[in-house]
Amino acid sequence: MLLGCSEDESSSSDGILPEEVAAIDRGGAWPVFRGDLQQTGVARTSLRESPELLWSFDAGSDIEGTAAIANGTVYIGALDANLYALDLETGEKLWTYAAEEEVKSSPSVFDGVVYFGDELGYFHAVDAESGEKKWSFQTYAGIISGATVFGDRVLFGSYDNSLYCLNRDDGALVWQVETDGYVHGTPAIAGSLTTVSGCDGYLWLIEISDGSVVTKIDLQGQSPASPAIVGDRAYVGTYENQVLAVDLVRHELAWVYEHPKRKFPYYASAAATDEIIV
Repeated sequence: MLLGCSEDESSSSDGILPEEVAAIDRGGAWPVFRGDLQQTGVARTSLRESPELLWSFDAGSDIEGTAAIANGTVYIGALDANLYALDLETGEKLWTYAAEEEVKSSPSVFDGVVYFGDELGYFHAVDAESGEKKWSFQTYAGIISGATVFGDRVLFGSYDNSLYCLNRDDGALVWQVETDGYVHGTPAIAGSLTTVSGCDGYLWLIEISDGSVVTKIDLQGQSPASPAIVGDRAYVGTYENQVLAVDLVRHELAWVYEHPKRKFPYYASAAATDEIIV
């Protein structure tokens, strides 16, 4: 399975980001892909002037996802179909959890549970301390999307063209929204909505409560990236060599950036603050 989409195929008075769901209190941790529920990709700490290697870990196979860090533990998936838990200070392996297939999904850690998907389409919930399976849910294609949470629900995308919402306690399906292409990126939270940019070339706005589609906004090109939410705007790059700012209140593009000479598609998710987009 190819990674990414196949090329063939500011604050708001309108309540987009209420304070109570605007962020997770991660401290020095990095519990989810891009760091927080808005997928902003911004760390609260800084690197030392001269970083030094403290430890390394050899999984014995390639690693394509990013690590999650919570409560002094690093969680990382590998193409040997395993999820690994490592001690943050020493790199010592604490436990291994066997998935059904290769793990390309970046794990997410919330309230003592690790969530991630595998290439056989299984979405796993694993006890973060013991590595024991809590439950799993099967979709119809591989899962590369990371997971995000909202209350008692967990959300993720699948290459079966769907965005899923499950009950965090038992993995029961709450709702499923079928898009028009692979859901590669990790869903972001914008108030009571989840938003995901997909290989169908749209940014979807979906009510988390019932899975109803509010709208889908034309991105003018496919996007494998996760949208970054700041205030009432989402920022995402596309295969059409553009970076877009999407107004989540007006449901339209606020601005479009394209380099005058470098004509290349954007794969990376944006890092976003109130002032700059990287």
